[in-house]
Amino acid sequence: MVTICIPIITIFGRKLKDHNLLQAITRVNRPYKDNKYGYIIDFADIKSNFEQTNEAYLKELNRFNDPNEVGADNVTDTFTQVIEDKEALVQQMREVRQVLFDYTTDNVEEFCSEISTIEDKQELIKLKKVLISARDCCNVVRTFGDDELKEAFARLEITRLPEMIREVQRQIDTINQKEAFDSDDSTRQLINEAMQDITFNFSKISDEELHMGYMSKEEFHEKWEKTIRSFTENIDQDDPEFISIREAFMQRFKEFGFAADTVHEFEERSKALDEVLKKLAELQKRNNALMRKYNGDSKFARVHKRIREENAQRKAKGQSPIIGEFDESIMEFLKAIKDDVDQKVFDRNDILKKDAYFEQTVMSQVKQGMDTLHLKGTREDRLFIQTRISSQYLSQYNATYPSA
Repeated sequence: MVTICIPIITIFGRKLKDHNLLQAITRVNRPYKDNKYGYIIDFADIKSNFEQTNEAYLKELNRFNDPNEVGADNVTDTFTQVIEDKEALVQQMREVRQVLFDYTTDNVEEFCSEISTIEDKQELIKLKKVLISARDCCNVVRTFGDDELKEAFARLEITRLPEMIREVQRQIDTINQKEAFDSDDSTRQLINEAMQDITFNFSKISDEELHMGYMSKEEFHEKWEKTIRSFTENIDQDDPEFISIREAFMQRFKEFGFAADTVHEFEERSKALDEVLKKLAELQKRNNALMRKYNGDSKFARVHKRIREENAQRKAKGQSPIIGEFDESIMEFLKAIKDDVDQKVFDRNDILKKDAYFEQTVMSQVKQGMDTLHLKGTREDRLFIQTRISSQYLSQYNATYPSA
């Protein structure tokens, strides 16, 4: 038996007002299991009546905030009973967006493609919880938030959350079906019984090599070449995770060799290559998601990662981060100066021939960007960013024009 839990829904098909309206709405707030919020479907346009009723109700409640009514020591903050602390809500949404940073959140098709490769159901369940948390957060702000809070959320809100939640659930359902099929003896029995009535006729169609459960040398060689290509095609050769995978790969095959003398060794080498390919594919998927945030510019994706890595090291030492602790803060700043740096390079195509002048130009853009976004940063912070951006442009230029 399958149990489905859904939020309580109140449907209005007739006009309600005053006490009856308030009573109907408050029924939605009754908690049920893990559901924190309910939804209202209105076919009778009760919005104006609700606003008048709600205003009168809050006015009455706010008497308990009046020291003249209840005494200075007995004031109740009604607003914080209806909505959580505003800063806490904003912080919660920032943390949600940090978790979702490796995914495309403004294009459902891209998002669907990204999660389609996830085979770990627990990872999908965690992702779904994060998406639901974001949805609930936005619903609270949209319903109860004041103008200041709504303005703060305008830059944080994710507009396609319902569709994203559905896609994640669809992927979870697919995995559930596979698990049910694999573990359900009755299903296998039904299939076996059905196959008893099938008559098989065999006829020769063509001659073909039969592979007995293991790869040929040619297939293994193709997998080897694919692995090497995956290493060389990675857009960030300085990524610590990439370096770790590469070193482990080299160490393994240095110890055990590249050739195989037995079928067992052959299969072992093949599985080792599969593991490396999987890790590289996951890493490249995250790289691609990050590049999309910079319109495919791998230079700024790499700079972003270097800042993220530096922040992780600083956090371990109890030091302040560069720009901010969240990826979105880093992205907002880098995107703010990216177009200006690109324009400088476009306007003066010889600027990259003068390393010192270009580095000074980038430093000016970094400082201007920080001032525009009201970011506090030390000279060490600005120098860190300037060095990484400059080296990316100069490396790209020197690779394109090696004789320049």
